[in-house]
Parts: sequence; C-alpha cells; structure tokens
Amino acid sequence: MDVIRTDIAIIGGGLGACAAALAAARLGRRVVLTEETHWLGGQLTNQAVPPDEHPWIEELGATATYRALREGIREYYRLHLPLSAEARARIDSLLLTGLSQRGFATAKDIIRHEAILHAIEAAGPPEMRRWVRDSNRYYLSVFGEPNASTPWGWRVEGHHLSVNYTELGATGHVVSPVFFGANPARVPSGPKAGLRILAAEEDLARDLVKLLDASQRKVAIFSDTAYVEIASRNDPKVSALKAEGLRAADMTSAQQAQLRRIVEHYAGRVTTAARAHAMRDLEEGGFGELRFAWAGSTEVGQAHYYRIHGPTILIEYDNQQNNANHIHTVWRDLRHDFGGDLLAEHYKKHKHPTPKR
Repeated sequence: MDVIRTDIAIIGGGLGACAAALAAARLGRRVVLTEETHWLGGQLTNQAVPPDEHPWIEELGATATYRALREGIREYYRLHLPLSAEARARIDSLLLTGLSQRGFATAKDIIRHEAILHAIEAAGPPEMRRWVRDSNRYYLSVFGEPNASTPWGWRVEGHHLSVNYTELGATGHVVSPVFFGANPARVPSGPKAGLRILAAEEDLARDLVKLLDASQRKVAIFSDTAYVEIASRNDPKVSALKAEGLRAADMTSAQQAQLRRIVEHYAGRVTTAARAHAMRDLEEGGFGELRFAWAGSTEVGQAHYYRIHGPTILIEYDNQQNNANHIHTVWRDLRHDFGGDLLAEHYKKHKHPTPKR
C-alpha cells in the first residue's frame, strides 16, 4: 500500500474543498485532495448549479478565490453568448434611461469606434492583433430584480465603455461611475480621418490650462510626466487621492467658469435628474473646494493627464498610450457611486431581502 505524506489532506472534492486546497497550495503547503467520484467541484460540475445562487454571497462576502471563479464563469458567458440584434436594441432603450441624448450618442460612437481600431490593428504588426475588436462585444449585467419596491441596477460595459445605473425608487437614481474611452483619440487616416469622439474632454481642459498664469500653473501642474492610466482604476470605492492641483477658490471668475464648463460636460453624460443631483451635491460640498490637477505636457499631441477632484465628485482623464492618441475618462460621484450613500440610506429605512445578481 502506497503512503502519501502531506501537510494537509482534504477529503472530498467539492467546490469549498477545491478552494481550500488552492489556498493552501498558494501558501506553499503540500496538499492532497481526494474525491470518490470522477469529477471535482461538487454540484457546480455535477449538476451545473450556479455558484452565486444564494443571496448571502452578496451580503456576507466571499473569498477572493471564490469571486475569481464566479467572475471567470460570467466572463465565459460574456464572450461566448453574444447578444442578438433585438436584445441590443433593447439595451439601447435601457441606456437612454441612464444617459442623456448626448451621452447616449457618445456611447454609441465608442461602440462603433471598435471597427476603426480593428482596421488599424489589422494593418499593423502581429502584436497589435492580439485583441478582438468587435462592436458586438458589449454586455449587460442586471443586479437585483427590476421593480419599483426594491433597489436594483444595471451595467452596460465593453471596451472603453462602462455605464453603471442604480435605481432607488422614490429616492431617485444614480448613474455612476461612467467610463468613456477612445482609441484612437484622433483617427489618423481613412474615411474617418480626423474624427475625435472625445474632443471636448481634451480641449476644454487644455483651454483652462491656457487661462492660468505662471504662478497658478506651478500649482496646477503637479508632474511633468503624464499618468499611464486613471488613478482610481476600476476600484469599487475610490481610495483617498492626494490633494493636488489648483483650488477653484484660487481661480479668477473666468477660470472658474471654464472649470464649470468641464464639470458640466462630464455631468451632462447622464440623465437630467442624475446630473441635477450630482451638481446639487457639488454646490453643497463647495465648488471652491474643487481642485484642477494636470500632469504631463500642455502641448497638443503630447502625453497628458488631468483630474478634477472635490468632496463629492472625481473626474479623471488620461491620454498617454499609443503615442498620446488613446483617451480614458471617468465621471465618479464619490458619495453615490453604485448607489452609495443613497442605497445605504434606503436600506436603513426600508428592510428588503438582499438583492441577487
């Protein structure tokens, strides 16, 4: 009879046992996992039971390994079960419940932009063709049960697009974060040569820099090197950011007016109600407390980054990749991202079962 020596022996190969074995192995332990049947993963592999069927997972949390498994399964469905034309049309209608007409038009431009990026990369070296660029690869996730009595939400996402909507019934709705991107930022050639789908995001901010005097620029420009990516990344909650840049309270009236144009342009991506809510919060938090921070060159065509950061909002923009021809932007409502404080207040006043995803 063979003897196997191990640090940890796990009897039974269910989903929890697999996660425990993986965690122990990652810690450098020698692990033996046994299973009497011919498969690992328990009901997940034997009976195709979904891994997130129980609402407790959203309320009580889960390990990083479990969430990685769950997201991997969801990613498989995103990639292998594309939406039909009818479903895409319905998603357009859904997007219009969260975005303004201008925001919706920009979102559709971003989706169509994938065809331009595909043509550029297809004509380039092999390393440029490693990604699939397809205007059909945009996906809908629904959180909770869509009805008037409980909070629920949705997300439409894909390359360079993520719109997050939370419905709170009588309390209203929140549309945040909203991520828009463009590659190329300026189409270099072809039938769409010169097209800039995020032109205002770049031009309005550069115009503000030009309005600053030399002493103000020393405060506003905090680095000569542009960020490669937005600092807040795709984190569910924005980490504390360093208070850098020039305060709105230290600007002239003309400069403040230009700063307000930038903020209103970003806020104007979402519905009138969501925009009004965010702008009201901004005024209550103090418009003068907004900071405009710039990094990188101020010249057109050179790498640059900026952010507008205050007690209630965060706007970020970067254009560094692909020879400064690749833009990322995000609008975040710091109090109400993904429903945020409004959702917490709603649950405090109204007891509901934890919503499923």
